[in-house]
Amino acid sequence: MYKVIFAGLLLIGISGCSTVPSTDNGKTSYAYEVMDKESITFDEIIVGHCYSSGTETKIVNTHIVLTAILNASSLNGMDMKPSSSYLSSDVHRIVQSTFPRISAKLVEYVQNQNRDVPNLLSIRGQLPQIASDVFNPIFSKWKDAGKYKVEFVVTSIYCTNGSVGRTASARTTWW
Repeated sequence: MYKVIFAGLLLIGISGCSTVPSTDNGKTSYAYEVMDKESITFDEIIVGHCYSSGTETKIVNTHIVLTAILNASSLNGMDMKPSSSYLSSDVHRIVQSTFPRISAKLVEYVQNQNRDVPNLLSIRGQLPQIASDVFNPIFSKWKDAGKYKVEFVVTSIYCTNGSVGRTASARTTWW
């Protein structure tokens, strides 16, 4: 009798094992599979614009905050998990190291706009592409770049008069 019960449990156990997450109409049952894995928010970039209005010169500052969103790449719908957290820290360092180049290009772009006060909607739409254009050629030189997807988004953009400067920033690195 015990052998029959044991054999039945063994058969049920073997046939029910699966490592594939269940899906319902292409949707995953695990929240972590749809969440962004990591993000890096860069220091605020401030671009000053001088313009004349009648007899006085005014200064307008455009404040920009850019964030990089890091995720593991997908291939044919299957997650490609990075082999270690070491790779994740490498991609993090590569993204951070490109900030000065990205910042310089964004400042150049905003300052080259032919307006006294920038059109924030127009600029906001272009900045992520400019950041990607700077980042991707550098990132693609890394042998493990294909395991990651890095997307840039503008998380804040606004204008102030010239009296408003940079806010204090928190260091995101230990050195």
